[in-house]
Amino acid sequence: MANEDETVDVEEENKGIKTKKHDSGAADLEKVTDYVEDEEISGQTIGDVMKKMSDRKTKERQEKQERERELSKVKITKEDVDLIVSMVFLRGS
Repeated sequence: MANEDETVDVEEENKGIKTKKHDSGAADLEKVTDYVEDEEISGQTIGDVMKKMSDRKTKERQEKQERERELSKVKITKEDVDLIVSMVFLRGS
C-alpha cells in the first residue's frame, strides 16, 4: 500500500511540473501577443507606405527612361567597333 501512495504522489508531482511549464509558456505567449497588439499598424500608415513605394517606383522608372535617352544619343561607328575588336585581339596575344 505504501508503494501505491508513493506512486500517486510522484504522478501528482509530475503533473504539477508539467502544469507549471505550460503556464510559463502561456505567459510568454501573452507577452508577445500584447506587444503585437500594441504595435498594430493603422490603415493610414499602410496607405502612406504604399504611396511612398509607388512614388519611388515612378521616380526609378523616370530615371531609367532618362538614362536610356542619354544612351540613345551615343552613336557608334563601324570604325569604333573595328578599333575595339583590334584592341581585344592585341590584348589577347
